[in-house]
Amino acid sequence: MTPQKADDWTIERWRIEPRLAGLEFVEPTVPEQAPPLWKDLTVASAVAILLWAAAAVVFG
Repeated sequence: MTPQKADDWTIERWRIEPRLAGLEFVEPTVPEQAPPLWKDLTVASAVAILLWAAAAVVFG
């Protein structure tokens, strides 16, 4: 290993030159809109009907 590459692995170099950047959270100025409740209920109902139909085919 060359001295330059070995120097990259020393603790002193990490103390002088930290490579991990701090995490910065950016808050959106406009809050995200949730989809309307009726869409969620429609999708949930459709999935439930499909599962009931699949169970009827498999176990019926």
